[in-house]
Amino acid sequence: MKSTKKQFSPIEFGEMLHHVQNYGINWTNREIYLHSHYSSTEEEGIEYRMATQFIKNLHLLNSINDKKITVHLQTPGGDWNHGIAMFDAVVFSKSPISMIAYGEINSMSGIFFQSAKERIMMPNCSLMIHKGFLALEGNTNAIHSNAMFSRRTDLSMLKIFAEKAVGSPFFKEKKMNVKQIESYIDKKISRVGDWNLTSEESVYYGFADKIFDGKN
Repeated sequence: MKSTKKQFSPIEFGEMLHHVQNYGINWTNREIYLHSHYSSTEEEGIEYRMATQFIKNLHLLNSINDKKITVHLQTPGGDWNHGIAMFDAVVFSKSPISMIAYGEINSMSGIFFQSAKERIMMPNCSLMIHKGFLALEGNTNAIHSNAMFSRRTDLSMLKIFAEKAVGSPFFKEKKMNVKQIESYIDKKISRVGDWNLTSEESVYYGFADKIFDGKN
């Protein structure tokens, strides 16, 4: 049987490799790769460079057609504002997004993961949910304002996870609605701090759709 894979000339393959390695996009297969910036000495997670490049790549693929886009996610967390910008870009993408998570998707990365139409975790990938961190500085009014904003982001996070978890094996058995799931997650992370889940547990609670098995 002949291979159905597209054959590339050395020049075409070189161009594709350049775009994958330098810009995180394979426009031929409609794939985007998300990881920390190469120039960073530490794993920074989601930040302005990742968000800017991702949104540009997503818009580029959407401008070509509305076929499925696969996003390969490997980042442990990151900034709320840049992460939620990426989240909104995926939610409003005209092309359906399938997201595959590798390694660990903690904090903001786990929230961003929920934006995909199809959420797939590698077998050994883990997910962690917790409330955001707040650095207090400035005068009393500024501290109060920042604390209020931090609380709003926590509430947004709870809603995002709860809306995706409705109908999962765990919450379906308990017959919980969105508000009840929000309360459950809030109490859980208030008690344990960091709620760590395996890929199997993530599917059970509804924070992922499936585990990658080589056939996805």
